[in-house]
Amino acid sequence: MSDFEELPESWQAEIKNLRSEAASYRTKYAKVNEKQSEYETALKEANERFDSLQSTASAAQDAREKALAERESVALENLKYKAAIAAGVPQHAARLQGSSLEELQADAEAFSKTVSKHPLPKDHAAGAPVGSPKDDPITSAFRNAGLL
Repeated sequence: MSDFEELPESWQAEIKNLRSEAASYRTKYAKVNEKQSEYETALKEANERFDSLQSTASAAQDAREKALAERESVALENLKYKAAIAAGVPQHAARLQGSSLEELQADAEAFSKTVSKHPLPKDHAAGAPVGSPKDDPITSAFRNAGLL
């Protein structure tokens, strides 16, 4: 006979009830640990997804800022050409200084006053304005040799 069987029956019943209760707590504890593990896994996945989305959002913001900067650059270039054309110096649009149409127009007007309005002098030997496309080095060599 074991020591347990030597105990009074009421005590044995109480011990069996306590053992059963302890077993149910162990089962509940195991289920809680399993759920906690599931929640920790889900939280880790959610954090990874959040980091991924945050990275994507940051890249999109960078692309947006770059596009806005490019748009402003193109808009300024367009304003420069408008001001240069209005002042009659479209070939000098890139050198204009300013950030608004009014500033660019003022610069274009001031610059147009410094640029000679006279036509290019004639190259009397060739009969074409100096700097014309006809005055390339090969053509000049032929002219100098008297072949043209």
